[in-house]
Amino acid sequence: MSIKIKASILIVDDNEDLVESLSMQFSYLGFNVTKATSPIRALELTELICPDLLISDIRMPKLDGINLIRKFKAIQPNVKVILMTGYYPEYEKSITEAIQQGLADRVIQKGFRALEIERLVYELLSNSGKKEKTLQADRRKILFVDDEVEVTDFLNSFFSEEYEAAVANSAEDAFETYVRFQPDVVVTDIKMPGQGGIWLVKQIQESKTKCRIIIMTGQDNKSVLQSLKNETGIEEYFSKPFRMSDVENLSQKIKEGFQPPKRRS
Repeated sequence: MSIKIKASILIVDDNEDLVESLSMQFSYLGFNVTKATSPIRALELTELICPDLLISDIRMPKLDGINLIRKFKAIQPNVKVILMTGYYPEYEKSITEAIQQGLADRVIQKGFRALEIERLVYELLSNSGKKEKTLQADRRKILFVDDEVEVTDFLNSFFSEEYEAAVANSAEDAFETYVRFQPDVVVTDIKMPGQGGIWLVKQIQESKTKCRIIIMTGQDNKSVLQSLKNETGIEEYFSKPFRMSDVENLSQKIKEGFQPPKRRS
């Protein structure tokens, strides 16, 4: 499952620092990024580029973001749009109308975390080239476990198109879900309140059911990872905090694990 990694994004905001920050973020993820620090410049760019996604602030001098996207989509109607604002209550009515009219696809309030806007970008660009979903009966099952709801919600959103996904936010709830859900793969954090991920891994291992386990950890220290391996026998790890590229790699790793081994000729 992958988004169009070489998709193009146009970022528009009169805040140059924010434009630069978002540009670096999405360039790092493999997108082609174009920057504009004024809405007038963004309109000029319609003659030069045809972005897949427009990320625009609303409150800007000379032309606000609502009118910008109206003019932009009159020229390039297929562009996806994310609106950013630090003044949501003031623009709520205009934003609602823009979404209802098909001018905007999503809105995000400023002060957002990197993962939040990456998730929106992923959702929009992956939906723009939808593929057939795997039949429910044929879908593999994945259980994501982390005490941070944002993490499990994001992973669930990313993987649910291709897999049957479930989430749990504690080790205790995770094991109950595991028994009921019978997943093929469990991706679990280690440090959680209560019993924690080590306890969960051992409970799964003692249940004698066949399940692949991938550990999420914020520890990237080799000695710590070796200690976890010695304690659990698990050799697959997924590092936190993660970026979209890391999640793509995790998706590929999981998919490869379901491939039958190649026969020797």
